[in-house]
Amino acid sequence: MSLKTRLQACAVNLTLMIVPLGVLFLVVEGILRLGPPLPAERIPPRPTGALIRCDPDSLLGWRLPASTSGTFMCNEYRIQLRTSAWGLRGPEVNPADLAPLRILVLGDSYAFGWGVSDEDAFPRRLESLLRARAPGRPVEVINAGVPGYAFHQRLRMLGLIRARVRVDIVILTASMANDPWEDLRIAPYLGSHLPWYSGDWKHPDSFLARMIRRSRLLTILDRKSRGLQLALVNISPPATREMGRAMGLLIDECRRDHIPVLTVICPRRSEVEGGSGFLHRLSLVLTKGARDETLRVLGSRRVPVLDITPVLAGLERREGAFLKRDPHWTSHGQQEVAAAVFAALPPEWLAARSGD
Repeated sequence: MSLKTRLQACAVNLTLMIVPLGVLFLVVEGILRLGPPLPAERIPPRPTGALIRCDPDSLLGWRLPASTSGTFMCNEYRIQLRTSAWGLRGPEVNPADLAPLRILVLGDSYAFGWGVSDEDAFPRRLESLLRARAPGRPVEVINAGVPGYAFHQRLRMLGLIRARVRVDIVILTASMANDPWEDLRIAPYLGSHLPWYSGDWKHPDSFLARMIRRSRLLTILDRKSRGLQLALVNISPPATREMGRAMGLLIDECRRDHIPVLTVICPRRSEVEGGSGFLHRLSLVLTKGARDETLRVLGSRRVPVLDITPVLAGLERREGAFLKRDPHWTSHGQQEVAAAVFAALPPEWLAARSGD
């Protein structure tokens, strides 16, 4: 059979598959349009208590409210939260150059310390370990983690903080669960369009988004498959490339001014809990693209990497490393991560800036 004949046969078979599906789609769409309008998308009930609400920001998209303190809810977890005048979690940053060592932690909800109190979040735990190492020497760890932040936003946060204070070391968290799609979804808005930012990975003006809005069947399918969509987008090459590009820009910014960077790889919860079964193997597939891209970017720039998967796995076997029904770490998990980061910081980074 010639190539032309095979191509014609494939075209016929493809047509025989598409036409019935198209007819079925039109029939179901017509039935749905005969009924009442689709109800508004159901929003899960919010827990009682004040929720953490970020303020809109033209440069970052959103940021924590400044000078806030009190008890707030992270989903179902009640936490004590204090923010500085700069809208960062924790105490006020000392603008004077008095601290021999100042470390900046950049990241999303893992760096922020989702579900735990200020003092239990790993940046504050790390600060305590560093101060115990050299009693009497001022050490400052700035927690610039904000839930939902992509690498693009972390780069801008780095610039804002460095315009105000000296930064000696940067600790960067990299989440295998959602960093790629977070960077992909915010990238189209980075120019002057952040006020119109949408949390959906689909740009609201895209052809796909418009098609979904116009079709009742596609709207239903879109609502029912959000989790699957995010998982597929997170492993897609465009998402991992965008994450790698933004990560590289951030690291290059630090390298230009000789600021050392330690990157902490944060695994998916299922990577830690899955053992050696199907769930574990599936998690490795879902995170392979993000992990490979992270290691490629960091390896090409010779940036040290700390993968905390073994740390969390050991704690998980002993008592549990994660909050119930939540992918974030318990207070004990935060403590273990802080200890691992402390041990991974090269002594010369600390000695050169603390006078040891």
